[in-house]
Amino acid sequence: MKISGIQIKDFQQFKEFTLDLTYPKGHEKEGLPLDKVCFIGQSGTGKTTLLNFILECSRKITSVSYQLVPVNYASSNKKNDYSLNSKEKIKLKTEIYFSFENFSFCLSNGKFADNKNWDLSIFNPESVENDEEKLRSIFRRLHSSTDHFVINYPADINMKHKFVTRKTPQKKFDDKKIIDFKDQKLTPIWSKVYSEVVDFRQKETNFRVGLTKRAEVETINIKEEIEKWKKGSENPLINLAGICLNPIISKFGLEIETDLPNIQNIDVIRAKSVLNNKIVPFESLSTGTKQIILTALPLYELKTENSIILVDEPENSLYPDIQQIIIDYYQSLAPSAQFFYATHSPVIASSFEPWEIVELKFDYDKKQVIQELYFKEERHVANYFINPQFLRWDSILTKVFDLAIRGNEKRTEKLMELTMLGKKIEKEENNNKKVEFYQEYRKLACLLDWETK
Repeated sequence: MKISGIQIKDFQQFKEFTLDLTYPKGHEKEGLPLDKVCFIGQSGTGKTTLLNFILECSRKITSVSYQLVPVNYASSNKKNDYSLNSKEKIKLKTEIYFSFENFSFCLSNGKFADNKNWDLSIFNPESVENDEEKLRSIFRRLHSSTDHFVINYPADINMKHKFVTRKTPQKKFDDKKIIDFKDQKLTPIWSKVYSEVVDFRQKETNFRVGLTKRAEVETINIKEEIEKWKKGSENPLINLAGICLNPIISKFGLEIETDLPNIQNIDVIRAKSVLNNKIVPFESLSTGTKQIILTALPLYELKTENSIILVDEPENSLYPDIQQIIIDYYQSLAPSAQFFYATHSPVIASSFEPWEIVELKFDYDKKQVIQELYFKEERHVANYFINPQFLRWDSILTKVFDLAIRGNEKRTEKLMELTMLGKKIEKEENNNKKVEFYQEYRKLACLLDWETK
């Protein structure tokens, strides 16, 4: 399931607000929902509000999907309408459009979140256009085939996480369509990893016992047999480390310990320094490292096909070099999911194509929030005049994040001083003085990252 559009008639700072979340004309995926979307804008423009809007609408999809009944008012545009608790047609105020395989459907309501009247309009293929029962059956099948509609990572994700121990019940959220890490703990994820590792170790123990019995009656190379068994058996920790965590935490000088001496050592993720091979306790890891681990594990362990991933402020506690790769990293862990990000970071924004960015701005005259468009006239790839992927960092700040100046006041003062020194050098006739001024000029230019001739 992916979102292809949002329309908000009247909710909070949004009035007659429409987002087209599909690839533009001229793109090889023209008309399909975007794989990733980035919300940017000043604080208060509604970035997190839009993430929460998607989250709440997705909750409604899960709540109405098994209780859909036909509505008997006239339908048009090749669509059949279903609703829950809807005895009369109400004036729509919010609409969100989803695409699922070759189906499109629109969830709409009269009052956001608090209103009990929700309508679900399904735009179905012609083959089942008039077969309401078949249409309901197909929709329910699509609904049930998706393990998790939405996985939500709030900006204030809990870093004080304790991994499951052997005494902790193995709680699951396999049956949850919405996983919100604002309240949900990582325990079920680590419980899954833990049980897989315990199972692997039990098989290894059984194999070793069998080898010992064989050695009593025949001559075998035990070490060689064990190595051969390991090559033919998947250690879940090796996959988790090599595919999921090591590619990113290696940037922090860490790697996951996979050769555990005993079963007690797998109660937590064990990271070790690549400098001295010493184990770093999870509680001693940096905030950024913890955040990477806590957000990456669910994407790696859960089935995210047809899922929507919401990430608020992915840049939190991450150095710019990690911000540069975090978007591609998340997408590599959940390649079939659709991602929505809200960010204040120009480095994060540089990971997106222009049609994937939704810049929110205050329109003080209309007293509402609008989307700043990056294209002229028709929404076509050739008509976009801003592309953050091609800009310098200072250009992203001025052209995308709308900073009116290219530096702070101190920089401006020093630039003026540099200009005055340049003029002094031009006018000075005394060569010794000219050399003295030039040395001062070069030193100041270096501090200002200003190229000199």
